[in-house]
Amino acid sequence: MDVKDAFLQVEQPNPILVSLQNQPFVILRNLPGQRMGARQWFQHLREHLRDAYDFEFCSEQPCLAKNQHATILIHVDDIMFVIGKKSFWENTFLKGMSEKFSVSHFQLNGLGTSVTFWKRKITEMDGWLMLTPGTSVEKVVKAFESTFGVARKPKVPCDSSIQLPDESEKLNPKDASSYRSIIGLCLYVSRERPDLMFTISELASSMSTPTLTSVQRLRKLVGYMT
Repeated sequence: MDVKDAFLQVEQPNPILVSLQNQPFVILRNLPGQRMGARQWFQHLREHLRDAYDFEFCSEQPCLAKNQHATILIHVDDIMFVIGKKSFWENTFLKGMSEKFSVSHFQLNGLGTSVTFWKRKITEMDGWLMLTPGTSVEKVVKAFESTFGVARKPKVPCDSSIQLPDESEKLNPKDASSYRSIIGLCLYVSRERPDLMFTISELASSMSTPTLTSVQRLRKLVGYMT
């Protein structure tokens, strides 16, 4: 399930006054891409799921929730209805969410049908599910080397220096954009690669202002992937 109007459902904690073409406007709702917007939307959705459907959220994995009828997994504005009663899905959850939000949904309806979630394609087979990753290591390597050159293969994805302060020169806008795109691909790969999760998390913290050192750390990670 995709909630199309997710961020716009959430009121601003404090209305924001902006000027557009010399005209004043007051922003009363969250906007996509706004800082803290994703967190505020999650809290809004969490409260609704708790109050309307009695979902309880896992303390270890806050995006996982269950009630007596179903288990769901949340990623920003996407909800995967993982396990549950068909009657609850059709008559209660889908109906109620459609009334509360603007949503679209896809579901498995027999052999060969598929859905996508977190860049993964899930296909219903004969008695089992086939999981197909949406982003490959090869795609990450190609994206990196087309911009920053060949990455040599090290024995580890990072060392302790990745947590040292970085005061190196900032990247130019073009390279900074490429860095963010590559990290975005890495975030999807990390779901399948526990050995890369820590390094990718650390590199993602530099997405706002990537530097020359950020690229060198990313180069080591990409080299390890090859």
